[in-house]
Amino acid sequence: MPKLKVLNLFRIQLSLLPSSLGHLINLQTLCLDYSKIEDFAIIGKLKRLKVLSLQHSDIKELTTEISQLTQLRLLDLSNCGRLEVIAPNVISKLSQLEDLYVQLCPIQWNVEVLEELKGLSKLTRLELDIKDSKMLPQGFFSKELRRYNISIGDWPARINGDESLRTLQFKVNSTISLEEFQGIKNVEFLLFANVENGLDELQSNITPLFNEKV
Repeated sequence: MPKLKVLNLFRIQLSLLPSSLGHLINLQTLCLDYSKIEDFAIIGKLKRLKVLSLQHSDIKELTTEISQLTQLRLLDLSNCGRLEVIAPNVISKLSQLEDLYVQLCPIQWNVEVLEELKGLSKLTRLELDIKDSKMLPQGFFSKELRRYNISIGDWPARINGDESLRTLQFKVNSTISLEEFQGIKNVEFLLFANVENGLDELQSNITPLFNEKV
């Protein structure tokens, strides 16, 4: 089926995708939600792919092959409970990306990979969890997004706002500078918690923030 454009392999139980998938050169949407697949290297051959959904899959690492999907508009990695690594120079190559969902994954983020997000000029929607606030690159919140749901810090649970909201869930501590707060734009639902030095510290941090356009 060389003209196939949409393929949904929901709950596929194979650990390896068949090599024949690489022949679907016209494929634009591929859904592998809840799949047991661990090796996604063959997907790199699908050069025209625009939508890739891997929700609840067993993927462990977003490898360099994914960087070949230069036409990708949407990448959904939500709830991938084994995903710990996103290889360097993968996200930065997805220059057409508009929607990125990377929430509820145990990813070991580093500053360099998060820095790549700032270079995605067409990104308009982002859902992201970052456990270690020390990994935030400078000016991370300078990018204006139409919609986002971002959680910073080690939270026991994630707060999900309405789809129309721009939601930021933030654990405040001494590693977050006031300058980072002032870079936050257009927040509609804002949650602060876990202040190391009590309410006085919280007030001193956020009072200048609310004097700015947020």
